[in-house]
Amino acid sequence: MSRAPHAAPAAGNDPVGREAIVRFALLCSGAATPADLEAVQRWRMERPEHERAWQRLENLRQTLSALPRGVAAPTLRAASARRRAVLKSVAALAGTGVLTYGSYRAAPWREWMADHRTPTGGFDEIVLADGTRIALDTASAIDVRYTPTRRLVHLLAGQILVATAPDSARPARPFTVLTEDGAARPLGTRFTARKLAAGTHVAVYAGQVEVQPLRGARSLLVPAGRAATFSTTEPGTLQAADESALAWREGSVAALDWRLEDLLAELARYRPGYLGCDPAVADIRVSGTYPVRDTDKALAVLAQSFPIRVRTMSRYWVRVEPR
Repeated sequence: MSRAPHAAPAAGNDPVGREAIVRFALLCSGAATPADLEAVQRWRMERPEHERAWQRLENLRQTLSALPRGVAAPTLRAASARRRAVLKSVAALAGTGVLTYGSYRAAPWREWMADHRTPTGGFDEIVLADGTRIALDTASAIDVRYTPTRRLVHLLAGQILVATAPDSARPARPFTVLTEDGAARPLGTRFTARKLAAGTHVAVYAGQVEVQPLRGARSLLVPAGRAATFSTTEPGTLQAADESALAWREGSVAALDWRLEDLLAELARYRPGYLGCDPAVADIRVSGTYPVRDTDKALAVLAQSFPIRVRTMSRYWVRVEPR
């Protein structure tokens, strides 16, 4: 019997595959800490078979993400009972209480079933019913809910650029971008919202945006030319909005005196697999514009410009080291 392409590893007799599933499920549970993320990266780097097992899971996720909405959503919902059973098995393997059905309901399933989404390295632009334009960066997902009284966009993952349009309904319905950290309410504006590990970053390029933490009493008004990162409890502080941060709309990332490690972390958002940086070269200062739709080319340019080499073990495992 032939095996379906992109099938998940059969973990029963494969300790590496079983460990990959446990680690993958922890990251997807929403309960992973920064230490968990670092541990996963170290594990993937230890042996090539670790990375191969991880990529089999990533390939399955990418396959589901690429399904048309009309196919993907009913298929995933119809399989919910089987998924719950699988998740219970994973929780038992992990030996922790964090992998529950409640955490299953969080990412990545919610992202795969989103109204609009982009894969790693992908881009999209949509126009909503009221004329509002939203551009989706790599690995981004949103749900859109327009009702007679509200216009809601829920940012589930990634980054979006929003150019709001006046509402033709009367009375006009407020427009709100929601994240797990709270709400961003624009007032005739153009702005970005990006999900970070530490909260939601909002940068305003026209108009103004009020950010309201989910459990915070204070809000913050962010005017044009300013930005803020808010968490579930704090609205953050105003800082300058970097216009060059919009370079992804043109397929590039613009670095001005960045640490090499920070630039590689940004490029890693646009390619599947692992892209790491040796601490010995992490603090090299980098400036320039680098393509995100061809990250191999970006790495080649860096290798020609700085005393570094790009070590490649597979398409999905790349590390930048001293030359």
